[in-house]
Amino acid sequence: MGVALIIVLIVYGGATAVTALAFLCATACMVEYFFMLFAESSFVSERWVGLILGIPVIFVIIGQHVQFGLKGWTLALLLFFFFYLFRVPQYQQNLSRLLNHMALSLFGILYISYLFAYLPLVRQLPQGDEWIFVLFIVAWFGDSGAYLIGSRYGRRKLYPMISPGKTLEGSFGGIVLSTVGVFLAQFLFFHSLTRVDCLIVGVGGSIFGQLGDLFESLIKRGFGAKDSGVVIPGHGGVLDRFDSVMFIAPFLYFYAGLW
Repeated sequence: MGVALIIVLIVYGGATAVTALAFLCATACMVEYFFMLFAESSFVSERWVGLILGIPVIFVIIGQHVQFGLKGWTLALLLFFFFYLFRVPQYQQNLSRLLNHMALSLFGILYISYLFAYLPLVRQLPQGDEWIFVLFIVAWFGDSGAYLIGSRYGRRKLYPMISPGKTLEGSFGGIVLSTVGVFLAQFLFFHSLTRVDCLIVGVGGSIFGQLGDLFESLIKRGFGAKDSGVVIPGHGGVLDRFDSVMFIAPFLYFYAGLW
């Protein structure tokens, strides 16, 4: 259902629909991030202050409102710092934890908003409709290849400290299937790609996607969460589904700029 909706938005909605998709997904990821970070009931205020700061930042960065963004960021950061300054008594003088919460809040806002901003940027490229399709093909084919090969042939762990279930065999399967997906895209609709382009986009995009997946696993393990959320039954949250897309998008944007 989600895949079909994304395809319809890309085909019929154009750049505006991709921007709206990026904003909605980034907002959902922001909510999941702050609910993981501040799972304890005693930090509900920190959770909502982070969201009140973060969601407008998503709008500013994805919408590319540069002038308004600088002024808005300055005001928001001042209010954010004032909030934590007056929260000192609630931390019982544990200032290191207060600073940790403040830093992690700012990190989550930047991590999500800036990476999602590349979805509309990819769509705005020359032949952007083809590039945005390739972006999701690399992510979806890579996830499928890693799961199919990893679950059947996986023996050697890829990075057990942060993601015990991932294997080197699964990683290789993801790279292979992502590359096959790009060659298929070239054959069906993106005829201007060369074979070298297909190899670079397929292999490089899959590697970046897997790094994004591992990075999100690091965040979840650090927060003690199994999934980022429960929005998608059986598949976790929105951040679980878009972690690889968030890392592939900048790679494709810069590669397409050179291309």
